[in-house]
Amino acid sequence: MKLTLKKIIDLQTLLIWVGLFCVVSFAMVEHMSIPIPEISSIKMPLVLVGGLCVIPQLKLFLVNVFKKRYFAIFLILLTLCGFLLFSMKYNSDTVTGYSPERNTIRLVLYLLELFILMMVFSERGQSHAVISFVYGYVLLIVILTDVFMFTRLVTFGTERLPYYLVGTKFTVVYRHLDLLVLWLIRNWERRENRSVNKLFLWSAAIVVILVSVYVDCMSGVLGCAFLVWLILQQNASKKLTKLLSTPALFVLCILVCTLVAFVIGFILDIPFVTGLIEDVLRRDTTLTGRIKIYQNYTDAMEGHWFFGYGFGSGNTVSLQYFGCTNAQNAVLHWVLQCGLIITTLMISLFSMIMKQVKTHPQNWKGARELLVVLVYTYIVLGIVEITYSMSFILFMALLFMLANDKKATDSSVKTQIAT
Repeated sequence: MKLTLKKIIDLQTLLIWVGLFCVVSFAMVEHMSIPIPEISSIKMPLVLVGGLCVIPQLKLFLVNVFKKRYFAIFLILLTLCGFLLFSMKYNSDTVTGYSPERNTIRLVLYLLELFILMMVFSERGQSHAVISFVYGYVLLIVILTDVFMFTRLVTFGTERLPYYLVGTKFTVVYRHLDLLVLWLIRNWERRENRSVNKLFLWSAAIVVILVSVYVDCMSGVLGCAFLVWLILQQNASKKLTKLLSTPALFVLCILVCTLVAFVIGFILDIPFVTGLIEDVLRRDTTLTGRIKIYQNYTDAMEGHWFFGYGFGSGNTVSLQYFGCTNAQNAVLHWVLQCGLIITTLMISLFSMIMKQVKTHPQNWKGARELLVVLVYTYIVLGIVEITYSMSFILFMALLFMLANDKKATDSSVKTQIAT
C-alpha cells in the first residue's frame, strides 16, 4: 500500500519530535550517570537515534542553511565540531590514560542534531510547542527528583556524600532554576493579574532556596537570588533588556567571570570578605579547595593550552592535578578539556546567538528575556561552578530558535511584573 502525502508528513513530524526527545534527554541525563552508572550506556543510542530522526530534515537544512540568519551560526558550529574532532585525535594517546573518542563523538552529534532541529522548528513556527515540551520534561525530572529526595524511597550515594536522581546537589538546584524560568515562559501570558505573577516568582524563589539549603548548596541560594533580582530589574528597565542581549556585554561577562578565578584569592584576603564568608556564610575561605585549583591551573595546562586534554577528560585530569573532580570554573573547565581554540569558538557561537536575539527584538520577546536571564545566572555561577553543561547549550539553542521563529509575535509571552 502506498503512503499518502499526509502519512508521510505525519511520519516526518513524528521523527522530528522523537529527535527532540533524544537531544533533550541527552542534555537532561548528562549527570545522571553519577548516581546511576548504567545511564552512560544510553547516551550514545540517544544521539544515534536522534541522528536518524534528523536525516529526513537534511534537505530542509541545505535549503535554508545559506540564509543570512543561519549561515554564520552553522559555519561557526561546523568549525567548532571540526576542532573537537581534531582535539579528540590530538589527545588519543594522552598521558592521563583517558580516551576522549566516545565523549567527543557524542558531543559533536548532539551539537549538530540540536541546532538542525532548532532550525527546523523555527522554520515550522513551532517554538511554543518546543518550549512546552522542554518544560514538561524538566517538570517530570524535578518531580521525580524531589519525591526520591524528600521521601528517601530511593537513595543514591552515601550519607556522607549523597547524590540525587539528576546527579549532584548542584544539578538539583539547576533543574529547579530551569523549571522556574520555563514555567514563567509558558504561563505568564495566560495571567492578567500581574500581582499573581510576582507572588509566584517570590514563592517559587523561596522553594528553590529551601531546596538549596536542604541539599547544602550555597551556590543555589545565591544563584536564585541573582535570578530573581535580574528578572525584576529587567522588567523595570527596557534599557537593561537591550543591554543584556548585547554580544559585547555577553562576552565581557564571560571573560570577567573567568578572570575572577585568578584574583579571587586576593579578594578573600580582605578582612570584611573573610568575615562574611566565615562568620555569616559559615564557609572556609579556600572555597572548599577552589583557590588551590586556580593557583595550580596554569601549571596543569602546560602543553595543552590549544587543544586541552580531550572532551570528557575533565574529571580525570582534575583529580590528577588538583585532587578535585573538576576545575571549579565553567570556562576553565572547558579550556582544560578542549583548549582555548574550541572554547573561543563556543563563546563565539553563543555571542552570535545573542546578536540574533538583539537583532530580532520582537520575536518571542518575553520568552527570550527570561532565557537570557537564566543564561546570565549560569554565567555568574560559572565563576565557581561547572555550569556550561549540555543543558546550558540546550537553552542557547532555544534562544537561537526563538530569535528565528517565523511565526513569532510580540504578544506571545508577557513577562511584566507588578512593581
